[in-house]
Order: sequence, then structure tokens, then C-alpha cells
Amino acid sequence: MLDIPTRGEKDTLDAFKSLLVGRVLSYRQAEVYVTLISLGQASASEIFNRIKNKPKVAGLEKISKPAVYNILDELEERSFVKSAVTPGTKSNSKPYRPVPPDDALEEYFNQTDDLKDTANQVVTLMELKEKQGKKTGKQDIWMHGTKKIALREGLKHLESAKKTILMYCNDYSWTEEPGVTDLLIEKINDGIDVKILGKQPASTLRGNLIAFDAVRRETTIPCNPYCVVDDEHLLTFLNDGFSPKLLVTRNTYMVMRHSAQFSEIWENYSKRGVG
Repeated sequence: MLDIPTRGEKDTLDAFKSLLVGRVLSYRQAEVYVTLISLGQASASEIFNRIKNKPKVAGLEKISKPAVYNILDELEERSFVKSAVTPGTKSNSKPYRPVPPDDALEEYFNQTDDLKDTANQVVTLMELKEKQGKKTGKQDIWMHGTKKIALREGLKHLESAKKTILMYCNDYSWTEEPGVTDLLIEKINDGIDVKILGKQPASTLRGNLIAFDAVRRETTIPCNPYCVVDDEHLLTFLNDGFSPKLLVTRNTYMVMRHSAQFSEIWENYSKRGVG
């Protein structure tokens, strides 16, 4: 669907693993933990089957099947994984689940912003997978690295909107980004249901918002900017310092949840914007 390389689930998990190694976990522990995150729930055998064909890392032996059992025990002791049966039981079918990174890494978050940001992205992926249930392998999730790429790809999804654009901005300056204003005005003229919700704009922006006066409202509720496009895509900007990343998903549950949240704030907790 996208015509440029994107930072998807695999790239996010690989980046997370590289941040763990040497700081928090050994390479072998990080490999097993991240593999379990990608599977959601799995036995030692299933984890081994996933990693057994991976290329050997220079200077390190490949992880054997018996080693996976030992590593899972180590990770369970350190509260990175949890089993669904009595601790100490060993069998090929014993299921394990990963502890979300924000819980497992709480004590490390104050030491490194990079680890915290990437861990939070992994938590987001885990939440989406949980909601999708058995369809996790087929759901569409894309992540875009820089603000420039995120905005460019976000505009592609906005252009595809046929029914609705709900834009939730923590700063109305997002409407001034290249191409956003012209595209939104075009969609309004085409009869698309466009609603823009955000905090009170700075005085320097008010003149530029006249065109949106009928479709925008202000709220004091803090939020990250996001759009729900055409009742199908959820675009969420994940703040990473001054370079937000864009998460794009077709997860039905997440789209419906944010759309309902938007509607509630629009009707109950917002006031009409003044151009």
C-alpha cells in the first residue's frame, strides 16, 4: 500500500531489542523476550521454532532449544515474562506471555529516553495485537520515522477519505504544515465531513483558521494529534522529542474507540472556535 520503506512491527521490535542488549538484558534474553512479544503467547518450542533459522550473530552461539527453557526461567525471575501454569513446570506446551515493556522496564525509564520511547511504541503494538485477537498476523500497522515522512504519508490517507476526517490537534499549527490546509479545504468543498478539534490557537494562527471556523472547535483537554480517516484508518502521532512518529492502523477497535472519544469531546467538552 505504501510506496516507501516504513518502520513496521519488525523494525520497531528490532530497534527495541538493540536498546535492551547490554543495558538491561543479554543478547539471548533480549532475543527470546522480543520474539515472545511478536508471538503474543507461546511455548518454549514455539519460540525456538521462530528463532532457530535466524542468522548466527558474530561471536555468539545460536540459541538451542534447551537454552530457550533456561532463558525463559531467567526472564520469569526478572519479571519480563509470565507463565500461565505453576512455576517450575517444564513441558513443550507450557505457555508464556510477555510482560509489557512499560511494566518490566519501569526502573530503567529514568535512565534513557530512547528506551522509554521505543518501549512505549512496542506497548502500543501489543495493545493493538491484543484487541485484534487471532487476526493479529493480518492487521495493518505502519510506523513512519520522521515528521516529514509522517506528514507526507498522513496526507496520502487524508486524500483517500470518502466520508469523514476527524482531526484532533494538540496544537493548531499542525493545520499549517505544507499541504494540510489546502487538502482540508478541498475535502470540505467536496462535502466530506471534516471536524478539527484542538487547543486554543495562538494569535498568530487565528487569521489562518478563518476557513475552518465552521468545522473546528476548541478544547482544554490535552491530546496528541491524531486523525480518524474515512471510518477506516487511525493515524496517531507519537511524540518523540521534536520529531513525532506516525502510527497508522486499520484496527477496527481502535478506530471506533477514538472516533467515539472524539465525538464525545466535540459535543460535550469543546466550544466553538473563533476565527
